[in-house]
Amino acid sequence: MQTASSLRHVRRSEMDFVDICIDAPVVAAPGDEVAAAAATCSRCGHVGLTASTMSTAFWRDGGLLVIEDIPSLTCPACREQYVADETALAIDRMRGSGFDPAAAVGRLNVPVFRFAAMPSS
Repeated sequence: MQTASSLRHVRRSEMDFVDICIDAPVVAAPGDEVAAAAATCSRCGHVGLTASTMSTAFWRDGGLLVIEDIPSLTCPACREQYVADETALAIDRMRGSGFDPAAAVGRLNVPVFRFAAMPSS
């Protein structure tokens, strides 16, 4: 099998909604369905990832920003997601260059809650 591209594993983190981290390379890339069908999920071992898109959100200057329609591969068994190195670098460039509010494609109204410890029983 030929390596189409190495991918970055997408992990859920405590501080960012999604933290894109380097993990073991997966031998497929979004848009390469043949290689994706033969790729193995590094989380659960399922063979066969599917092309999909994802969103990520992060805080910047006290506000929540969302990037949508990120090309990715998803494991149908455990829902783990992977993005190509080029995609992760593009997201990093977007975050580094800032975001022009006029370029936003939409707005979200997000409910906010305060943490409350569960009462002891």
